[in-house]
Amino acid sequence: MINKRSEPVARAVPIEVHSPAPLYGYLKGAVSFHRDVVAPDAEAWSAQSGDEDDLYAALGPASP
Repeated sequence: MINKRSEPVARAVPIEVHSPAPLYGYLKGAVSFHRDVVAPDAEAWSAQSGDEDDLYAALGPASP
Protein backbone atom coordinates (compact mmCIF):
# COMPACT_ATOMS: atom_id res chain seq x y z
CA MET A 1 0.00 0.00 0.00
CA ILE A 2 1.09 3.53 -0.74
CA ASN A 3 -0.07 5.94 1.92
CA LYS A 4 -0.39 9.69 2.04
CA ARG A 5 -0.84 11.09 5.52
CA SER A 6 -1.77 7.61 6.78
CA GLU A 7 -4.52 7.27 4.14
CA PRO A 8 -4.16 4.52 1.50
CA VAL A 9 -3.98 6.10 -1.97
CA ALA A 10 -2.64 3.27 -4.14
CA ARG A 11 -1.70 -0.35 -4.12
CA ALA A 12 1.56 -1.63 -5.61
CA VAL A 13 1.03 -4.84 -7.55
CA PRO A 14 3.39 -6.78 -9.84
CA ILE A 15 3.10 -6.17 -13.57
CA GLU A 16 1.62 -9.05 -15.56
CA VAL A 17 4.01 -9.96 -18.35
CA HIS A 18 2.30 -11.20 -21.50
CA SER A 19 4.34 -12.80 -24.24
CA PRO A 20 3.76 -11.04 -27.58
CA ALA A 21 1.93 -12.88 -30.33
CA PRO A 22 4.28 -14.43 -32.89
CA LEU A 23 4.64 -12.44 -36.11
CA TYR A 24 5.22 -15.50 -38.28
CA GLY A 25 1.92 -16.63 -39.76
CA TYR A 26 -0.34 -14.02 -38.20
CA LEU A 27 -2.00 -13.26 -41.59
CA LYS A 28 -2.58 -16.91 -42.45
CA GLY A 29 -6.00 -17.27 -44.05
CA ALA A 30 -6.49 -13.52 -44.48
CA VAL A 31 -5.96 -13.51 -48.27
CA SER A 32 -8.00 -15.45 -50.79
CA PHE A 33 -7.70 -15.58 -54.58
CA HIS A 34 -10.86 -15.86 -56.65
CA ARG A 35 -9.17 -16.26 -60.04
CA ASP A 36 -5.81 -16.94 -61.60
CA VAL A 37 -3.73 -13.83 -60.85
CA VAL A 38 -0.78 -14.93 -63.02
CA ALA A 39 -2.63 -15.59 -66.29
CA PRO A 40 -2.79 -12.71 -68.77
CA ASP A 41 -5.98 -10.70 -68.76
CA ALA A 42 -8.13 -10.61 -71.93
CA GLU A 43 -8.52 -6.83 -71.73
CA ALA A 44 -5.83 -4.79 -73.53
CA TRP A 45 -3.99 -2.15 -71.55
CA SER A 46 -4.50 1.46 -72.56
CA ALA A 47 -0.78 1.67 -73.43
CA GLN A 48 -1.29 -1.10 -75.98
CA SER A 49 -4.61 0.05 -77.39
CA GLY A 50 -3.86 3.81 -77.45
CA ASP A 51 -7.09 4.75 -75.66
CA GLU A 52 -5.43 7.46 -73.56
CA ASP A 53 -3.00 8.91 -76.11
CA ASP A 54 -4.91 12.22 -76.23
CA LEU A 55 -4.26 12.71 -72.50
CA TYR A 56 -0.49 12.69 -73.04
CA ALA A 57 -0.35 14.59 -76.38
CA ALA A 58 0.41 17.91 -74.62
CA LEU A 59 3.53 16.45 -73.00
CA GLY A 60 5.39 16.26 -76.31
CA PRO A 61 7.01 13.37 -78.14
CA ALA A 62 8.25 10.38 -76.23
CA SER A 63 12.00 10.14 -75.59
CA PRO A 64 13.76 7.08 -77.06
